[in-house]
Amino acid sequence: VQVQIVDGFALPAAPFFKNTMSIFAKGPERANTEMKWTRKLSPLVSWEEKKVQDIYLHGIRYDEHHSQAITPPLNLPPRWEDFRRGRVLAAMNSTKGNRQVPTIKDGNKTLYASSDFWDNPHTSAVASKRKSDRYFETFHGSYFDASSGSHQYDHNALILPYLPYFSNCHEFDSYVPLWAVVESHSECSLPGVSDEYPEDWWRRRIAPLPHVDDVTAVGSTDFWRFYPIADICERRLHCTYEEDLSQAEVTPRWFEADSGTVLFSIVRDPIDFYQYTGRDETVAGILDGGGQKYLDSLTNLQEFVNVKVDRSSALNVDADEGCTIGCF
Repeated sequence: VQVQIVDGFALPAAPFFKNTMSIFAKGPERANTEMKWTRKLSPLVSWEEKKVQDIYLHGIRYDEHHSQAITPPLNLPPRWEDFRRGRVLAAMNSTKGNRQVPTIKDGNKTLYASSDFWDNPHTSAVASKRKSDRYFETFHGSYFDASSGSHQYDHNALILPYLPYFSNCHEFDSYVPLWAVVESHSECSLPGVSDEYPEDWWRRRIAPLPHVDDVTAVGSTDFWRFYPIADICERRLHCTYEEDLSQAEVTPRWFEADSGTVLFSIVRDPIDFYQYTGRDETVAGILDGGGQKYLDSLTNLQEFVNVKVDRSSALNVDADEGCTIGCF
């Protein structure tokens, strides 16, 4: 259905899909619950540039140095001409437990482990800027250099709206938005009973995703009563490896990396449309810089939450020597 909506070539067959599925339009809601922020729609979408509520989300930072230490993810984003039919990350998958839908791998993806992903694929920085304006590209390194009065290209980081590495997942396919994972009232749960979280743990009286009016931050004088109330979400995703597990890579893949290896990071504070796109307006401008523009403005490491590998489960595979390579 998503392919038909994007391409439209199968539109005459649309009646065959009538009453065959339910579609829910959802978006991030809990990163910023204030309703006062709005933005204008692009005149290419709304000739009157209608104002709509601005959406905030937690962006995912993926850097060039991550791809040098760990084999790049298979679900790196499409770019430029790949969006010529519409800027949509189309995905389709079934729910866990549906045995009627087979698992189909995407095969060898053209973006896989490409060392030139961070290079400018166009003839010049100016050409890259023109292409980025045409396709509303956000995953690029084009920027305006005021000292030279011209555009340059230096790509070393990007903001993703989804989790890298996790692809072919039930319910999500190759693009798993972070907000969709941690904002699910039906799937999020509290930690199980343990020594750290006993059965009478005070937090069990409150839902995993509490009402926004019940959210309580830690105050500057809260030394003895340390009871902040915020979202807690423990959830299990069911995915299928798309990597060729029988073929080793030059660098470790994400599931072969040592414990403590940083795969990517999450921007601590929620970002809006303009920060995500690196634009000052909804139309193209000379100072556009993609998501990297906002990342370059963050100079404090405390503004990022690193996502690291934990190999403790793999080390228990072999009781004598543990497991290092080929442990999935």
